Amino acid sequence: MTGLANGIEESKVPKLEYELRQIATKIAKATAAANRNDSSAAAITLIGIADVFKQLSVDVGQASLTASEKSALLARLEEKREQAETALNEALGVTLEAEVVSRWGRMAKP
Repeated sequence: MTGLANGIEESKVPKLEYELRQIATKIAKATAAANRNDSSAAAITLIGIADVFKQLSVDVGQASLTASEKSALLARLEEKREQAETALNEALGVTLEAEVVSRWGRMAKP
């Protein structure tokens, strides 16, 4: 996880490496809980990780990095945020199902 901070000056995004280490620790704990089939413990550990990724994205957006550094780092943080949300949903057993209902029949025009 801390590999995301490679090549980024710590002074430009001061909390980045620290927060990534904290996230890596939480992910390891959640993985251990999931391996014990303790989804509650895994979910509790995962709660908030996506929010930390969101805040890191704000911090990176405000940092004095080159455009290419910002773009690459923001893309990776977004990817990791999505993965964190997916992991939390799986730990909670949450699924999303959508169905479209229309007032109009198949051949009717609105």
